[in-house]
Amino acid sequence: MDRNAIIEKMRKVLALATQGVGGEKLTATRQLDAMLTKYGIKREELEGESKRLLRLKYRDHEERKILIQVLVWALESYEVQIWRYPNRGRELGVEVTEAQRVQIMVAYGVYCREYAKIKKNMLTAFFARNELFAPADGKPSKKISDEERRAIQKLMQGIDKTHIQPRLTHDLSQLEAAASMGATDLPY
Repeated sequence: MDRNAIIEKMRKVLALATQGVGGEKLTATRQLDAMLTKYGIKREELEGESKRLLRLKYRDHEERKILIQVLVWALESYEVQIWRYPNRGRELGVEVTEAQRVQIMVAYGVYCREYAKIKKNMLTAFFARNELFAPADGKPSKKISDEERRAIQKLMQGIDKTHIQPRLTHDLSQLEAAASMGATDLPY
């Protein structure tokens, strides 16, 4: 019997094992387990999709976190077996079906790009909220779209302004004199 004929027969046994009733179901399950072992065929092959190792690269700690969350989401489990490749740098591996591979690749790319935009906007919002920018010097500032401006304003609403108590109470000449005499506890 060739491999395709064996797989076809095993698919029929699988159907009985999943849809059968009582003793029929139990017998089919036992027979299926014996056939899987005997022929070295994985159950996924019978269900139409076999799993293959997918290797995924990431750039930094944040992308690694995004990747792991995407894997947990796409594979619908917190118990995902992930392989690390210490000698290959920033790369993870996981066994997935073709459909899962496509879903993971698309989601990972989209979420990484979106996170990069949010991260950039968050930094801009932080600077704006704390007024950490140079005074206008006549140079045109970078133009941003209305959508980007709204996103930054929305992010600013969630940021508390950081208050710094000015410790600089002496005039500059006193500070320079103290520094030239080797003072280490300057009041700033």
